[in-house]
Amino acid sequence: KRQIQVIPNVIEMKKFSLSDALKKNNNLNIGILGGMGNYRKGLDILIKAVSLLKDMELTVHIGGDGKLLSTFKDMAKELDVTRKCIFYGEIKPESIQDFYSKLDFYVLPSRDETFGVVVVEAMACVLPVIATKCVGPEEIITKETGVLIDKENPQELARAIRSVAGNLGSYNRKAIRDYVLEKYSPDLFVASISEVYQELLRNTK
Repeated sequence: KRQIQVIPNVIEMKKFSLSDALKKNNNLNIGILGGMGNYRKGLDILIKAVSLLKDMELTVHIGGDGKLLSTFKDMAKELDVTRKCIFYGEIKPESIQDFYSKLDFYVLPSRDETFGVVVVEAMACVLPVIATKCVGPEEIITKETGVLIDKENPQELARAIRSVAGNLGSYNRKAIRDYVLEKYSPDLFVASISEVYQELLRNTK
């Protein structure tokens, strides 16, 4: 019965600029970034989805390290999509901007996310995002910034990749970054948390 006010996580916007973008190849470039220690991020689902897009020329940029990295590489080989997947291993914090700059849009087929920092980071780098309805991204992504799909569904993910790829020009990339700036900047966090404390102080007088 208590009144609840949610103040979202933040990212440091200065780390994710619009400039210094790397040159992309001519194919469609999508990516995922995260730990490879478990199946939580849904990389297995993305690899299965890519195997359903045999007619599409695309490159999947995969950043992250962990005990299941070799398992995911084997899966890509078994599904005959190795040539479409680039496994980078660990991405250092100072290289994250460069990683995002390779992409046309970001994909996060997670099984669960309490928030989704990578989603906000990608959007700060003016990228539309495809993510699953797994709590966190549902609070972040709008129809102007990306697409939400069901979990555990490679077929739906494949359809979403095809759809977003065919409609990239409809996304206002500056508006995507502005949305992040308005909702997830450190300045907004400070203002919001300060207002909560001020309200508490007023109520105790």
